Amino acid sequence: MEESSKKVKRDDLMKVLVLTSCVASKKYSIADIKPLLNKHDLPIPTDDLENEERYKEVLKEFILQASQMYEGSFKFVKELVTTLRKKGNEVDFYIISARYGLIDENIWILNLHSKNKCQLTNSYQFDEVSPVWLSD
Repeated sequence: MEESSKKVKRDDLMKVLVLTSCVASKKYSIADIKPLLNKHDLPIPTDDLENEERYKEVLKEFILQASQMYEGSFKFVKELVTTLRKKGNEVDFYIISARYGLIDENIWILNLHSKNKCQLTNSYQFDEVSPVWLSD
C-alpha cells in the first residue's frame, strides 16, 4: 500500500460534538474529602452552589477538570473522544453535570455528590450507542 493512501485527507476529518451526562463514580470518594470538610465545618457538597467558592478554597487539592473527575463508565466516552482526536478530528466535548449544568470538559469542578441524579431523565433509550456526526 502506498504511503499516500494511508494518510487521512483533511476533507475526511469531521467536527464532532460529544455530549454525555455525568456519572456517580468520581475520582475521589466521600471518605477522601470528609476529614477536610469536617475540619472546616462544611457539609459534603451537593446542590449548594452558594457555597462554591468556600468549597473550592477548602477542597483545592480535590478540584479537577470535568473530563478527569468522572470515572466508571465515563472512561468509554473519554476513550471515544481521545480516539477521534488522534485521528485529527475536531472534537467539542460537553458534560451535563448534576451540579453545574452543561459544562465544557476543561471546566475545573469539585468532587461532589449531588442530590440530583447524574443521568438524563425523560430521555429516549437506545439499544445501542448511535453516534451523530456533524459537519460544516
